[in-house]
Amino acid sequence: MKTNEELLFQEDYYSKLSSRFNDLSKAEQRAAAYIMEHGPVCSRMSVAQLAEAAGCSGASVVRLCKDLGYSGYAELRFSIQQSASNPSNRRLSILESDSTEAVVDKAFRFTQQSLNSVLHLLDMETLNRASRMIANARQVLLCSMGSACGAALAGANHLLSAGINATFQSDDLLIMRTVSYFGPEDVVIGINYDGNSKSVVDALMAAKRVKAATILITSIEKSLGAKYADVLLLTPKRNANSSLNYSTTTICQIMLVHLLLANAWQQAGTKLEAKTQEMRALTYIKRYAADMEKLDVKPMKQ
Repeated sequence: MKTNEELLFQEDYYSKLSSRFNDLSKAEQRAAAYIMEHGPVCSRMSVAQLAEAAGCSGASVVRLCKDLGYSGYAELRFSIQQSASNPSNRRLSILESDSTEAVVDKAFRFTQQSLNSVLHLLDMETLNRASRMIANARQVLLCSMGSACGAALAGANHLLSAGINATFQSDDLLIMRTVSYFGPEDVVIGINYDGNSKSVVDALMAAKRVKAATILITSIEKSLGAKYADVLLLTPKRNANSSLNYSTTTICQIMLVHLLLANAWQQAGTKLEAKTQEMRALTYIKRYAADMEKLDVKPMKQ
């Protein structure tokens, strides 16, 4: 399983150079300035060639790579190559001067990059294990805090639509009371960016006490919530100073719930089919007829 520290959706080389520039030695700053100015050209240069062009020693280039967190110059070159073919966080920041078209383009690219990172982090065996829990569950509770509530509410609704008995709770006391009725056949899913929300962690702890299965969707592997999760599913860390970060995190959380649902359906679709049809019927009665001309809508009495 890939860890969040190995994530592809990282701070790109330009952001690393610019954010750490003032902390570098004078020689390293010369190399950094050259790389920031010439970008992709440097990915085709050897250490000696870059050192000569930047006016520093090869040792300074290697130290720069280490200070930026790379294993060596080869990894830095690879990062530069990747940035040449993939939009960087720096270029995806929303600017005041951006047109609507530019904002839309950046938002789509930023989101796609984040979703690619979800796939990079995903371990198929872990996903299958979590999906089996959900497919076989008597009932599923989703709990969250803040912006993650949108993902949890959508998740509960989608699970219900697929024939899985699911509910979403946001009130702390109601969550704990609900979990107290759970048992080994039930599942609690917590969704929380840092995995330290008290309401989510308390729910996972309470679930463990009644031997219910627990799943945590988070971006932080070593969190308090992770200690009480049977299964940990990761979303990318927020690592750019961008207004797109928070909404994209929610989209990634929803994607993981979607993958859980799709996989659970693949494993137990036949068993869930009858309930799915019932859920679809409930959806239809909440709509007006398609032929609007035949609707007999009477005015309300005053």
